Amino acid sequence: MDRRKERIGSLLKEEISKIILYQMKNPKIGFITVTDVRMSGDLKIASVYISVLSEKSMKENTIEILNNSKGYIRREIAKKLNLKWNPEINFYLDNSHIIGEKIDKILRKKD
Repeated sequence: MDRRKERIGSLLKEEISKIILYQMKNPKIGFITVTDVRMSGDLKIASVYISVLSEKSMKENTIEILNNSKGYIRREIAKKLNLKWNPEINFYLDNSHIIGEKIDKILRKKD
């Protein structure tokens, strides 16, 4: 089952990236990268993690816009992918690069 979750997550990551890049025409959305998609065990919920290159207020605004556009994105995915269930999509801000920078600073201090 884990392999299936990974495959569907990978497909969703690719399709969501394309939809945001080519079909969404909202100028309030910053430069976005879909970094990860994690599927629930029953494949009915997709947690989409995105990285936004802009200031903090723009990041929060982008997440809000994407969460408000979930219905549109979900419909577009249903048109492109032949899945038994079209998963519910939730967008989250990916802060892993910030954590990585903190770890890097800590490691540099110890040298």
